[in-house]
Amino acid sequence: MKSFALFVILCPYLCAQVAGGNGTEISGTAIDVLTRQPLGSVHVTIYGAESYGALSGRDGHFSFVGIRPGKYGVRARRNGFFRVEKPRAQVVLSAGERKSDLTVEMTPEAVITGRVVDDYGDPARVSVRAVPVPPNDPDQFILQNMHSLADERGQFRIVGAPGKFYVTATPFVQGGPREIRTDGSETTVYGQTWYPASDSKERSVAVNAVGGRTTPNIEIRMVGKRSVTISGVVSGIPEATSDKPARAELVLSTKCYNQFFNTEADGRFSLSGLVPDQYTLTARILTTTTPLFSQAVEVPPETANVDGINLRLVAGEEVSGTLEIEGTGGNAGVDEKRSVKLEPLVPRNFVAGKGGEVDGEGAFHIAPVYPGTFRVGVTPLPENAYIKWAQVNSGTGAGDVIDLSRGVAGSKLKIIISRNGGQIEGTLSAGATVILAESPDDSRHVTYAAADKQYRFTGLHPGKYRLIATATQGLQPDRLEGMFGDAPEIEVHEGDRITRDVKIPAQEKPGATQ
Repeated sequence: MKSFALFVILCPYLCAQVAGGNGTEISGTAIDVLTRQPLGSVHVTIYGAESYGALSGRDGHFSFVGIRPGKYGVRARRNGFFRVEKPRAQVVLSAGERKSDLTVEMTPEAVITGRVVDDYGDPARVSVRAVPVPPNDPDQFILQNMHSLADERGQFRIVGAPGKFYVTATPFVQGGPREIRTDGSETTVYGQTWYPASDSKERSVAVNAVGGRTTPNIEIRMVGKRSVTISGVVSGIPEATSDKPARAELVLSTKCYNQFFNTEADGRFSLSGLVPDQYTLTARILTTTTPLFSQAVEVPPETANVDGINLRLVAGEEVSGTLEIEGTGGNAGVDEKRSVKLEPLVPRNFVAGKGGEVDGEGAFHIAPVYPGTFRVGVTPLPENAYIKWAQVNSGTGAGDVIDLSRGVAGSKLKIIISRNGGQIEGTLSAGATVILAESPDDSRHVTYAAADKQYRFTGLHPGKYRLIATATQGLQPDRLEGMFGDAPEIEVHEGDRITRDVKIPAQEKPGATQ
């Protein structure tokens, strides 16, 4: 009886020990990365199959006792500090293993403050962002949070990583339907402005953000720009009814935002007070039984005014075609189920047509498809395969991009897939994100490899690529554009097997001192 009672008392502890991993432990110290001194009140979390939390003491020490064996990532939080997580870094624990050397480095936040004003010295309501000066390259998660909205006094406060940054202010939506002005005045518009008062990053002054400190207030004076007017007419608008005016909706898009306007009753439009930018203009009507869209028209930033744009509304139509894989006798659908999809190169605000399933004879149908330029995609592709060419209506095939901007009209598409794509592989001197790009905005080939591990890209179509490697997980578009020009160029031919080992510069390695 006594033995049974003792068993009942000890049972919870024995079960906890078995479930907890037979004495598996992790302990370590949280420190201030600048002073190298212990840091208390840091909430440390290890996460994997289970999540465990601990709080560091005044001596920076923390510990996890009785955890399950396995692989764990590490997170840490404390007000006023952040931790740059090393990409894919993990702690691996075997049953009964005890680790006592885990160091969690916390970086004091840096604060950039200031004010944004217009030509008259009045507060400007803008979005403000800090852009790192190479080779300063904080973790992408930190960069995504290094922005602020100027308040009604034009004041902003950016909290993030220490280092050197360019600070840029971007105005909100400007422009609208054209106004008739009889006093000869013009609308004042402002473009993206770099501290202190420049329209280009190259003439900007860098701000030094120090960890644990607040920079003195800086002032950004917005740069005025000439006003742009875009006008034209939308055709193909259905007849008006009592509950549906004969108007179309215009979508004016940039890389950062969309603006929406309505045409006049006759379909005409004139949009003025626009800051020069790379615009894309599309017309649409979503209230009809079948949605109507026009082709997308691009308006380059160097254009002063654009008149006479004609946007013709059409209903979505069907594209049909055949898919062939070289070396299979043209029968592309027997070995595996595949689908064909058309991705618009100029994104628009509507639900794209579903992918066309490829049948046993290699035939497919896609609907609805609206006018535009598209990149052809096939999923899944065979191993090391690429789209050799896509041909519309017996025209000349050239790569995986097709032009249907003049209309769909039941176009016939023929796709040829080659199984002999190019390959590029190699090893890295430090863990890094590797990008293989044909242009600064090409993000189709991205991978991560740890130090002394191999990266590999397969199924490459012939062409010239730039090989970019950086310790940053993800890149802002302007950061990638800056690195693209300096990256080595590699020309790939069909069937090439290319080896390129990459040495990451010391300032690019994770944890390197700036």
